Amino acid sequence: MLNRGCVLPSHPALRGPMDTFTLIAAHTVLTCGGLRQAARALARPAASVSAALIRLEKALATPLMIKTRATIAPTLEAQRLRPDLETAADISQQLHSLLGSAGQGNPPVRTVSLLALQRYCDVVRAGSIRRAARDLQMGQPQLSRQIAGLETLAGQPLLERTVGGALPTAIGRELLAHAEALDAVWQGMTRQADRDFRRTISTFRLGTIIPLGHESETARQLAALAARWLSERPKTPLFISSTTAEDLLSGLQSGQFDLALLDTDLVPAHLERKVVANLSLAIVGRPPSLSDGAPDLPSLICSRPIAVPSKRSGLRQMFTAYLASHLTEAERDGLTLLEIDSLPILVNLVLEHGFLAVLPEASFAKMDGPLDAVRLEPDYDLKLTLAWPPSFAARRLADLVLKSLWVQPTTLG
Repeated sequence: MLNRGCVLPSHPALRGPMDTFTLIAAHTVLTCGGLRQAARALARPAASVSAALIRLEKALATPLMIKTRATIAPTLEAQRLRPDLETAADISQQLHSLLGSAGQGNPPVRTVSLLALQRYCDVVRAGSIRRAARDLQMGQPQLSRQIAGLETLAGQPLLERTVGGALPTAIGRELLAHAEALDAVWQGMTRQADRDFRRTISTFRLGTIIPLGHESETARQLAALAARWLSERPKTPLFISSTTAEDLLSGLQSGQFDLALLDTDLVPAHLERKVVANLSLAIVGRPPSLSDGAPDLPSLICSRPIAVPSKRSGLRQMFTAYLASHLTEAERDGLTLLEIDSLPILVNLVLEHGFLAVLPEASFAKMDGPLDAVRLEPDYDLKLTLAWPPSFAARRLADLVLKSLWVQPTTLG
């Protein structure tokens, strides 16, 4: 989404409350292949393990598991992060063992805050709590409480206070080595998330209808828009995603898209819009099905299987309106319709398998292979509409896109 004035965190590891149990739990889920299995291995409630996984996903700004009713599986990003997560979990276990062995009868260490570990490293580097607090621009009492919390876990001092400052004790030096190693791994894991976060809030997201292949005019125009956008606005990336009209409208509502190019003018009243093209529709098939003079189109439609987009598309909605006006209810009930939202597959059904289809006229003008077409009446032209939310930023983007798209819109397909 576009930058709406978000304040970016100064350090990726501080983006949220992260702790060693979260790293151990997430790694155990990936290793065991499930939440319940991980919960049994850790002797912790499944809800705690699930919450840990969600925390890590939020901190990394990416899903780690694909969840279904029966199973979960790691995402591709989880597979990439797996070695780093394993290292982080191993260091976390070592930290727990170190603090537990030093605790002399204290309860086992279950988790340690990564923020507290980082603050401890800051204090050791600065040489005193006072200097570290000044460098971090935070209150000295707050920093002292974080260090005291770690010493409570250890059951003994981690710092030797002197007149000149503070030096790590023997266990403090061991803790420092583990904490620095864990911080390095964690920063490496979150570095990509931080870059993705910065890129995401500055990216303009344009949702569009699905073009009919790379040779279609819609695809050419969108590619030209993307190339110009990159050249003229390199710091504001453009992301283009194609889907159905209903999903595009849903994406506008949820904020998934900043603008949407729809194959319908049936846009909710609260959205702003502009029709950028009228697309003439035609019934398309291989010869000789449409070659003999002026065929009886309703009869032809009833005699052949028809490949159509789903009802989530504006094209299908317009074709449904045509059928309602030209066929009886009994004829409509007898139609053989195959719903295909993949337009290349739809076209292949026409070219290779004898189906009919309803398509914009210009979309098949450059297709290989013989095709016949009968144009529908102008009342069933498809309107290509750019829609956007009623905000200043969205209007500005819409103006930029409208200046770039379709000098001759009637040739679109």
